[in-house]
Amino acid sequence: MGHLETSIRSHLKDYLNGQMSFADFSAWMYSTIRNIDQHGEPRATELAYSIMLALAEYDSGVLTLPEFEQELRAAALEGLNTSSERGSAAAAS
Repeated sequence: MGHLETSIRSHLKDYLNGQMSFADFSAWMYSTIRNIDQHGEPRATELAYSIMLALAEYDSGVLTLPEFEQELRAAALEGLNTSSERGSAAAAS
């Protein structure tokens, strides 16, 4: 897991655990996404885009707050499941 992905996951965890406000989390994500493609971390980019999609859907009223937070949890778990599956496949080789 790269540095940026670790940072995104840390901020996501802080928000979901109530240690970071919605305003602080969304502001951090908006500032992080600006140059994300320049970091060369495809998994971090995919996670950030998933979070930003959920933020946009929440901001526009498509998602309620509980639905928004469920989307964030799903995005966080999806990336972790993918990395553990890759590790399992590599170990099986």
